[in-house]
Amino acid sequence: MKPLACLTVLLLMSCSLRRGLETDVCTSTTSLSASLASLGDGVALFRHDAMFASTGVPCGAATDRAACEAEFNRLKPVQPRNARAHGAGPLTIIITRKDSVQRLDAKSTWADLSAFPPAARAQAWVEFKRNLAVLCGGPNVSEGPEGVRVLVSSHEGCFGGSDILLIVSPDGAIETVREKSYPQTCVG
Repeated sequence: MKPLACLTVLLLMSCSLRRGLETDVCTSTTSLSASLASLGDGVALFRHDAMFASTGVPCGAATDRAACEAEFNRLKPVQPRNARAHGAGPLTIIITRKDSVQRLDAKSTWADLSAFPPAARAQAWVEFKRNLAVLCGGPNVSEGPEGVRVLVSSHEGCFGGSDILLIVSPDGAIETVREKSYPQTCVG
C-alpha cells in the first residue's frame, strides 16, 4: 500500500470512534439518572460532594423517612472538588428503595451493579474502575452480543488527553478498542 493511502486509512480510523455507536447517554431521556429511575424511589448521582443529577425522591417511600434521610446523608460523598482538578471527578450513586439506602462507587463490584440496565451498568463501571466520563456531543454507547461499547474521554483541559472507545464484556472486563490522543496545548 502506498504511504499516502496508509495515512488516509489511519486518519479515517482514528476519526471514526463514534462509528457504530447508537445512543447518546448525555441526553435527558437516556442519561444515567433516567436509566436508573426504576431501581428505587430515589436515585442521586454525585461528583465529589455535589449532586449533579437525580430522579425520584430519595427516601420518598421509606416507612421511617428521618432514619432513611440520615443514612442517605451519611453515605453522601464529602470530599469537595479541588479548584485545580481536571476532569469530571469520581462518580458516586446513591439509591433508596423504601427503607434501604445503597451507595455505589469505585469500591463497588460488577455484581453490585447487576440490577442496572446493560448500558448504564457499563457506563457506571467504566467511571468507577477507570475514572473516565462518557464523551458527550454525539452517539457514545451501543450494546451488542460481545458487550457494551462506551466512548469516553480523558481530556485534561489544555494538558491533552484521549478519546477512548472501550468495550465492557458481559463479565465486566474492560478492553480498549481504539484510542485517539490529543497533544498538550498549554502555553507558558
